[in-house]
Amino acid sequence: MSAGRRLGEASRGQNRGGEAWAERTSPPQAGSKRSAALAALPVEKNGEYTAEIIGIGHDGEGVGRVEGFTLFVPGALPGERVRLKVLKLKKQYGYAKLLEVLESSPDRVGAPCPIYDKCGGCQLQHLDYAAQLRVKRQLVVDNLERIGKLKVAKEADAEAGNVVGDAAALRADMIGGNTTRPSEGFKPADEEIIVPEDKVINDEALGSKEDTDDSISGSGLQPLMDTEFVDASDLLEDESDGNLAGGSSAQAQTNDSENITWDNTTGDNTIGGNTALGTGAATRTSSIDDNEDIGENTLAAGVKRTSLRRGESADSLKQERERASEVDGIVVYPTIGMSDPWRYRNKAQVPFGEEQGGLVGGFYAQGSHRIIDMEACLIQHANNDEVIAKVKEIGRGLGIRAYREETQEGLLRHVVVKVGFRTGEIMVVLVTNGKEIPHAEEWIKKIRAAIPGVASICQNVNTGRTNVIFGAMTRVLWGREVIYDYIGDVKFAISARSFFQVNPVQTEALYGKALEYAGLTGGETVVDAYCGIGTISLFLAKHAKKVYGVEIVPEAIEDAKRNAELNGIRNAEFAVGGAEDVLPEWQRAGVRPDVIVVDPPRKGCDERLLDTILQLRPERIVYVSCNASTLARDLRVLEDGGYRTVCVQPVDMFPHTVHVESVALLSLNL
Repeated sequence: MSAGRRLGEASRGQNRGGEAWAERTSPPQAGSKRSAALAALPVEKNGEYTAEIIGIGHDGEGVGRVEGFTLFVPGALPGERVRLKVLKLKKQYGYAKLLEVLESSPDRVGAPCPIYDKCGGCQLQHLDYAAQLRVKRQLVVDNLERIGKLKVAKEADAEAGNVVGDAAALRADMIGGNTTRPSEGFKPADEEIIVPEDKVINDEALGSKEDTDDSISGSGLQPLMDTEFVDASDLLEDESDGNLAGGSSAQAQTNDSENITWDNTTGDNTIGGNTALGTGAATRTSSIDDNEDIGENTLAAGVKRTSLRRGESADSLKQERERASEVDGIVVYPTIGMSDPWRYRNKAQVPFGEEQGGLVGGFYAQGSHRIIDMEACLIQHANNDEVIAKVKEIGRGLGIRAYREETQEGLLRHVVVKVGFRTGEIMVVLVTNGKEIPHAEEWIKKIRAAIPGVASICQNVNTGRTNVIFGAMTRVLWGREVIYDYIGDVKFAISARSFFQVNPVQTEALYGKALEYAGLTGGETVVDAYCGIGTISLFLAKHAKKVYGVEIVPEAIEDAKRNAELNGIRNAEFAVGGAEDVLPEWQRAGVRPDVIVVDPPRKGCDERLLDTILQLRPERIVYVSCNASTLARDLRVLEDGGYRTVCVQPVDMFPHTVHVESVALLSLNL
C-alpha cells in the first residue's frame, strides 16, 4: 500500500471518527520473526512513520495512532506532528522513538536540566508549567469518567481561584538562616530522585474498560485543555502478556546517538544524543527563576494559609456545597500549582558508585544499574545538592569505597539527606553495607565542619541483596535522632526512616483543602484512616472534638504519638492495625465518626474498609489520593453505597512529573 493511500485512508478515518493520521516514511526491516497477530498490525518494528500526537500517556509519553493503532512516543506532546520509529510492538499498542518534531506544540519549552533526557526522575520539564497543570486536571477527569463511570461537570463550572503553594514565601519564613537559598548562577542538573509513586495504574482499578476504539478521542491538533490521558492498561482487553506501560516504556527508550531535529523553531535547535524529551530545544526555554508564563487564570494569586479559625472550615464547606449543587456532575477544580515549581523536594536519596576509582553519586541511567554522577537537581532543595556534594568529596578524600551490587563488596550504598524547609535543620543518613565505617570519627568531623546546618548524622545498615534503600538497623552517629519541621503551624519530628511529605509547600495546600472539606466546627468526631505519622490527624485535631488515627505501621504510630505530644495535642488517639480491622472495634466501643478521612497508598482503600465506612455512614468523607485511577474506583463504590461526590481538587505535589494528588469531598445522600 502506498504512503499516499495510507494518508488518504487515514484522513478519511479522521473525518469519520476523529482519529489522528500517520504516514509511513520508510520501509521496515525485513525478515523479523513475528506472530500472526503482530504480522497483521498496520505498523512494523523498526518502521518509520509520520504521525500527529493526540494525547498524553500516564508516563508522560505522547500518544499517536497509525491507522487506528496506538503508539506511545516519549518526548512528544499533544498537538505535534512528528516522525517516529517503532521500537516495540504488542497486540494492541506499541512504543516508538521520537526522531523529529515536524510541527511543535506551542506548549513545548526547553527543559532547563541538561541531563533531563538521561535521568527519568522528571517526565514533563519539556511542557510549559501552566500546561502541566491542565494536563494533570485532565488526568483526574479521565479517570473519574472512564474508571469510575462518574459524571464530571463541564470545565466552565470548575471555578478558578484556588490556593497556590508559594515556595518563595515559605523560604522567607526559614528560621535561623541555616538554609542555603538557591543560587541564581548554579549549573542546573538532575539526579536519580524518584517520586515515591509507581508509574503504572494499579490493576485493581481496571475492572471496567472502554472499547479500545474509545481509549483515545479527539483529532489532530487539539488543544491541551482537551488532551486525554491514555495508559497501555486501557488497551489490554485480551492482552495475554499483560505488561503495562510503565514497565515497558523504559525499555523503549534507547541510548543511541540519533539526533532529533526541529523544523519549525528558531535558532539552533538540533539536539545531540537520545533527547526525546526535548532538553534545551524549543520555541522558548523554561526558567527556574521565570514564572511569567504562569498566568492568573491557571494559578490563583496569593497564598491561602491553613491556620483556619474554628468554624472557618464549616463556612468554606457550606460555600463549596452551594457551588456544587448548582452544577451537573462532580466539580473538578483547576490544579493547585506552585508559583515557584522548582527546588521543592526536602529529601534526597542518592545511590553511590565508583568511577575511575573514585566515589560518584547521582542517579541510575534509564534501564540500567549504572550510576551517573550529578552535581545538582532542580527539583531538590539546594541544601540537598550541597550536602551530597560535600559527603561525596569527603568520602573520596578518606578512600571510602562504594558498594558494588555485582560482588556485594564495598561500603557506601546511598546517602539520604533530609532538610527542614522552615527550620533549616539537616539530617544526613549514610546507608552502608555493614556496621563498621572506616575513619568514622574523621568523616563525622568533616561533615559537621562542611555543613553548618547539620543537626543529625545517622547510619543505616543494609547488607541485603536488594534495591530497597534502607535496612532494618539505624543508629545515630552524631547529634539528634530527629530533625524538626512544620506543616502549617504543626511541628513534626522527622527520623531517618519516618515518612514525611517531600513537598512541604504543597502539602500545606493539600492538607488545608482536606481541612476545609472536613467542615469542622469543633464538635465533630473524626477518623483518620491511613494516618501515618499523624500529619493530617494533627491538622484536624485543632479544629475537632476528637480525632482517631489508625495506621498499620507500628513505627509510624509511635511517631504520631510523639508528634501529638510535641504540639500539646491531647484530643488525638492513635492505634496500630489495618483501618478495616480497627474501625469496627471503635464502632463496637461506641465511636461514631461525623467525618472519615482516608489517605491510602496507591492501591487505594481496602475493600473491607469501604464496606466499614458504608456501615458507619459518616456525614462526610474526605478522600486524599495519590492515584487518580484507584480514587475513581473507590468513589464509584462509595457513590453506589449512598454518597455523592461533591468536588475534587487536584494538587500538584510533584511539578515536572506525571504524578498528581487530589482531595475529594463526599457527602451522605439523606
